[in-house]
Amino acid sequence: MASLLLFVLAGCPVQVPDSDPVPVNDDDMTEELKLRGWEGVFALISFRCGCHGAAEQEGGLWDLTDEESAYDVLVGVPSLDLPTMNRVEPGLPDSSYMMLKIEDRHLEAGGLGSRMPPTGFALPDDDKQMLRDWIAEGATR
Repeated sequence: MASLLLFVLAGCPVQVPDSDPVPVNDDDMTEELKLRGWEGVFALISFRCGCHGAAEQEGGLWDLTDEESAYDVLVGVPSLDLPTMNRVEPGLPDSSYMMLKIEDRHLEAGGLGSRMPPTGFALPDDDKQMLRDWIAEGATR
């Protein structure tokens, strides 16, 4: 039962109110509020990208649970899977390896592995759009 609950929760997007909230229409909650910009991106990746925690750094992964280091290892940094493409290329979501991995289009570009996150549900479309918008708007902190 606990594993089923964990499986269901892994597919839930992070929803945290912000001092400058943006209302999002949702079938379940019309008054739902979500963080936007880097705050929203960090809230999402720190929740959904558990493989990239501090304990995994020695295994070749990087820490996406620390806000400062997460930004520094994502933006403008070449992907280990495809060094000719940055993980996040500010202003260019379709040239950002992170977006290709999340949208399961990374193999078309010459990347490796499976979509991200590799277990549980794929990110919901609204979370993908939030990431895409953040990158398109310059991927600022």
